Amino acid sequence: KELVLANKTLTTEQAILKKIVKHEETILAEGAVSINTQFLSCNDHSFSMDMINGMDITGRHGLVLSVGKEYYELKVPANAVKFLLYYRAYKSANK
Repeated sequence: KELVLANKTLTTEQAILKKIVKHEETILAEGAVSINTQFLSCNDHSFSMDMINGMDITGRHGLVLSVGKEYYELKVPANAVKFLLYYRAYKSANK
């Protein structure tokens, strides 16, 4: 599985990254999103793939991620499932 992901980067042109604290959302970044075996990035905000504890779908175009004890929502105009599947394949290959 690692070989399948090794040279693959998924991208989408426009997304919104929000931090969620006690049901309040704060926009952190807007712009292109990419995910690869190193990082999940939105504009100038990046998360190491190893630091992301969990990821799940919310709605049709949203992802919720946990990083440490913090939560974020990533809204993508494209199908969010492909980002979730990439994350799950990465975690499965790197247990």
